[in-house]
Amino acid sequence: MFIANNHFYNHLHTSGLFWPQNQAQYKIGEGTDTPISYVALGDSLTSGVGAPSFEQSYAYQTAKQISKPNQSVVLTPLSTPGFKSDDIIINYLDKAIRLQPDIVTILIGVNDVHGLKPS
Repeated sequence: MFIANNHFYNHLHTSGLFWPQNQAQYKIGEGTDTPISYVALGDSLTSGVGAPSFEQSYAYQTAKQISKPNQSVVLTPLSTPGFKSDDIIINYLDKAIRLQPDIVTILIGVNDVHGLKPS
């Protein structure tokens, strides 16, 4: 299942069609205080698939809710459509830890269920 999903999303990306996650980091809000570091780990839902733009994704909207009048949020989405739980651990866990974020959300598991064998 992962290979088929990965091929589909790669084809979307290389064809120049809508690709929801196009930046490594997003700064949300204006503030003079030290920004809040937020890492969003996950699969296609975290990447923004299904939203009209990444700014409408749950990760970006969460970052907007976290931001304060004098404190912006730096959102780092570590997500790939089709990823399963073990893919997050293998590919993104070390990077997430190195970033030492203030806040982390994890939305993963749907692809584990689709494969009918949890990772």
